[in-house]
Amino acid sequence: MPRPTLTRRRLLRTALPLAAVPLLQGCGDDDIDMADDDGVPEGEWQNWAKSVRCNPRNGLQLPETVDELAGIVAKAKGPVRAVGAGHSFAAVVPTDDTLLSIEALTGIVRHDPKELTATIRAGTRLFLLGPQLAELGQGLPAQPDVDLQSLAGALSTCSHGAGAQHRCMPHTIQGLQLVTADGRVLDLSPTQQPQLFEAARVSLGTLGVLTEVTLRNRTKYLLKESTFVMPLDQALAQFATWQRQDRHSEFFAFPRGNTAYCKRMSEVSAETPLTIVAPALEEKELGQAAELAMRAPWTIAALQRIAGWFVPDTVRIGASYHIFPTVRQVPFNEMEYAVAAEHGPACFREVVAAICDQNLPVFFPLEYRHVGADDLWLSPYHGRESVTISVHQYHKQDHAALFRAVEPIFWKYDGRPHWGKWHSLTAARLANHYPHWGDFQRARKELDPAGKFLNPYLKSLFEV
Repeated sequence: MPRPTLTRRRLLRTALPLAAVPLLQGCGDDDIDMADDDGVPEGEWQNWAKSVRCNPRNGLQLPETVDELAGIVAKAKGPVRAVGAGHSFAAVVPTDDTLLSIEALTGIVRHDPKELTATIRAGTRLFLLGPQLAELGQGLPAQPDVDLQSLAGALSTCSHGAGAQHRCMPHTIQGLQLVTADGRVLDLSPTQQPQLFEAARVSLGTLGVLTEVTLRNRTKYLLKESTFVMPLDQALAQFATWQRQDRHSEFFAFPRGNTAYCKRMSEVSAETPLTIVAPALEEKELGQAAELAMRAPWTIAALQRIAGWFVPDTVRIGASYHIFPTVRQVPFNEMEYAVAAEHGPACFREVVAAICDQNLPVFFPLEYRHVGADDLWLSPYHGRESVTISVHQYHKQDHAALFRAVEPIFWKYDGRPHWGKWHSLTAARLANHYPHWGDFQRARKELDPAGKFLNPYLKSLFEV
């Protein structure tokens, strides 16, 4: 039976209790913060979600060359922090001393068409990198669903895509260059200081400022993405099957509506006709629903029950770098933990139960993905195939209460936090999760004995 033709605003009016309709009048476009920079005080830096900020003493430094960057680092007393796109929710960037941007260090330096490698300046944004690699006949094997990130930021925080067959982004690093605390420029690889190379592949920027990276890629390719809505319990039950069949798959869950917005991706031949359309999840409507849910929490269950009406079934076929990303304009704060894949469903069910049983005021969906095992020293997926579960809260609402409620569930299942997202673990507990924790600490102290690259948050992580 075809769905009735209704505007989304009209659908909200007809599906919600009448008492909620007047509140909807106040959820216009002007009320929805679409992550612009308006209102930021002069001299202040804020992350994308506007939940982390700082006032660096000398403003934001914008070196245009590696030599200029090295000079700034060598002269600074610290803490020195580098920022890419500001998409980390954890406080990895803030400093009141020297904050520098690597935005000018962008573009592909060289490539090897036989080995399918490319050396890329670390400030390159992912949304620019995809087309540049495609011109060389290459593509990233996988990438996160946010492509505004800088390459340095995505690698340093161990960003990932979705799919048990694919590992996190830094797994493809073949070599890298960084500026150390004393201004030296080091080139590291599996054959050039291999211990430091292993430590630097995922380092949160604590070993130095990443300036250049060599990645092993693959030939460019097309993806077919199918999106659809189904009951949440069915999506969770079928997810293991999708993982065996698909190149990538994931779902976004609306727990109190028992609804899941699902994505399944498969690779298609280069001759397949392209059908690029706008992504199905429309940010304006998502923002309106989040605004209404914040003002009237008693509408959340109804909003989640009708969430499927916001998202028509779609099929998109296009270049991988067009299909992977999801539009994210309405800011939120996020917690994500990785648990062993076999514990994923049980952990997820407990998180859902906590949200529902405690009637937590959250409209934004949970995200459920699979990530392959790797051997990176500080990777959350080290040594085990993992499921990642992400919890989001609209940026105008208190996120700490929600995260405090669900984080102990992740601990129960031996979860490891995403380095760029909110969590409360410190060194004493983190050390137990990583077999090479001691090796990393030794490498960090060798390159930065005075802790120049450590802000207070990072000191808590590495017990300095």
